[in-house]
Amino acid sequence: MPAEHGCDQHVFRGIAHLLPRSFAPSFPERFSRVFCRLTGINGRLARTRHIEQRAEVQAIRRAQRLLLRSAVGCRLRPLRKLPGTAQFSLPIDPGTLAAAVGPVAVGATEMRAQLREMDTEE
Repeated sequence: MPAEHGCDQHVFRGIAHLLPRSFAPSFPERFSRVFCRLTGINGRLARTRHIEQRAEVQAIRRAQRLLLRSAVGCRLRPLRKLPGTAQFSLPIDPGTLAAAVGPVAVGATEMRAQLREMDTEE
């Protein structure tokens, strides 16, 4: 799955404006179709071998790329694939690992979490 896979109406409400009228007649139907037919799919569990060739998926991907380019300010480039495996050490918030469902396979050999006090308003 490409990096833009997670960009749907939950990230960019404007995605409905960038889809052709033929995609779905109303915004609620467009949002539903984007989520049910593509962004709600977990690529690790569903069969997605030829999904990118479907016309509706191409329309969604175009809208996603346009929105990401607008938000980031430049065109996203695919990361170069390295042969074999690589190890990185990167401090992350414990919630990040729980949200690691997407285009990058994440494995952890060791996980340490540092708890910190939250600011509370009294």
